[in-house]
Amino acid sequence: MFDFAFPTQTPLRQAITDAYRRDEIEAVQDMLQRAQMSDEERRAASELARRLVTQVRASRTKASGVDALMHEFSLSSEEGIALMCLAEALLRIPDNATRDRLIADKISEGNWKSHLNNSPSLFVNAAAWGLLITGKLTAPSDKQMGSALNRLVSKGGAPLIRQGVNYAMRLLGKQFVTGQTIEEALQNGISTVYQEVNLCPNLSVAENIFVGHQPKKHFAIDWKKMNETAKEILGNVGLSHIDVTRALGKYSVAIQQMIAIARAVNFNCKVLILDEPTSSLDDREVANLFAVMKKLKSQGTGIVFVTHFLEQVYEVCDRITVLRNGELEGEFPIGELPRVKLVATMLGHEFDELASIRSNTQDSDRSDHAAEVVRAVGLSHTGTIKPFDIAIKQGEVVGLTGLLGSGRSELARTLYGADKVDTGTLFFKNEKLKASEPIDSMRAGMAFLPEDRKDESIIADLSVRENLIIALQAKTGVFKLLPAAKQNELAERYIKALNIKTPSPETLIRQLSGGNQQKVIIGRWLITHPDFLILDEPTRGIDVGTKTEIQKLIVQLAGQGMTIMFISSEIDEMLRTVNRLCVLRDGKKVGELENDDLTQHDVMAAIAGGENNGNE
Repeated sequence: MFDFAFPTQTPLRQAITDAYRRDEIEAVQDMLQRAQMSDEERRAASELARRLVTQVRASRTKASGVDALMHEFSLSSEEGIALMCLAEALLRIPDNATRDRLIADKISEGNWKSHLNNSPSLFVNAAAWGLLITGKLTAPSDKQMGSALNRLVSKGGAPLIRQGVNYAMRLLGKQFVTGQTIEEALQNGISTVYQEVNLCPNLSVAENIFVGHQPKKHFAIDWKKMNETAKEILGNVGLSHIDVTRALGKYSVAIQQMIAIARAVNFNCKVLILDEPTSSLDDREVANLFAVMKKLKSQGTGIVFVTHFLEQVYEVCDRITVLRNGELEGEFPIGELPRVKLVATMLGHEFDELASIRSNTQDSDRSDHAAEVVRAVGLSHTGTIKPFDIAIKQGEVVGLTGLLGSGRSELARTLYGADKVDTGTLFFKNEKLKASEPIDSMRAGMAFLPEDRKDESIIADLSVRENLIIALQAKTGVFKLLPAAKQNELAERYIKALNIKTPSPETLIRQLSGGNQQKVIIGRWLITHPDFLILDEPTRGIDVGTKTEIQKLIVQLAGQGMTIMFISSEIDEMLRTVNRLCVLRDGKKVGELENDDLTQHDVMAAIAGGENNGNE
């Protein structure tokens, strides 16, 4: 009666039925055997590929205009590279004299003759002839005719050459340059988040997100819509708790960084450039950011992720481009570059110093009878850090750990007197210290390197030498000026000791890399010979080599008797350098952990309020 329900299976259907629950290993082995190609099939595939490539190349040669020019002067030739560089540069150079020198530099050495009559395009051949003639005219020559032509160019020919080459290069450059201005780049879908937050601290969070493109209603800003939309945008990056009407400057650097990222994501971006976006973020915020990045990637957005956090590179990137000393070291698929090899490529030599740092830390001889340098009893600052007790001995490195907003920086600022002490007592070298302002702490023998390098540490328009000696000058007083010879001697000594890469002590500090700027600030405080050094995120946003140098320096200084407080968002970094960890949560010191074979899990459990919480 029901025979129709079980029709006779065709061979194909029967095969599908049989394979429905086939063993995976057996199935894969069978597929591998079936995937093997015969010699004839390989030849056929090779011939097809060759035919397709030949056809594509033939069609390319029939192109006209800029496309044909790009085909002829491709990046596979030295001339093509020179033209690309020239094209991009000419879009940004305002004065004629610089343009003339640039054109002469890039064109005089090229083998332009080799590109003559290679293309059916009249435009390309004319460009090749023009470049050949320009190269001959701009190239230095000892021959009489060449000298005469050079004199002719200098008198009247340069403007014509400049205009001709400039026009051709502008056409070419627009194919590669995303925009001459920030506005053009944004219109083309390019958004950038910089390492140093460059938003407006005096404006509200919502105003910073929508600056330049505020929603309008009746020719005025629609504040209600702007605030509601800003709240929604921040919710997408895990910041739904942020008050968008509050001034941006009221929030920490880390929160400001996340807001900058949210603002960039808000644009309909095709390419998102993130320059050290996680340098101020804790693990939870990093996870939120990576979730946003993965979402954007799935939507077709290309992301350039600039970072020194190696574990993050392997978590989110597809390819790695390594730069060292301003030069390209190579580009590698993520699966072809193990971490050890990556570090060796970055540094230019094999690298095994991280383990030795922790070994030296744990082997350091810290006597229980060492003198107590710092003792805080019930110290607090209203609104940021609740009353806390802490005692630190000479030669000890104490770390502060906790989630973003836990009060790490606030505790350090309270100790130093950068934030007003509301309750409690501070003892420094067994004497009561009442610091009404930071200069009092400095003169007592403290030093403080704040988290915000850009706004609170470097003085961008002063030289390296001036930035190095300014703290010592402040300590000695404005009426006791340091002699120039003394300044130069100190600058040279600490530049050498800290391996600061600078052309000269008189180089403006803003011209240095972030890592070298950080070394200068550390040197500024070391010059004062402090008894107690507070370092708040001293390795944020710097390369792995410089980061390691700073870690080694911390251990070395502690070995020489200096007392150090070290704050870092990288738990592994602190485990390598500190003797003891203080755990903070919601503005309160909740425990201490001795660094005797501590693991990252132990620290995270303490931060979360679980096991190994330590004792007050």
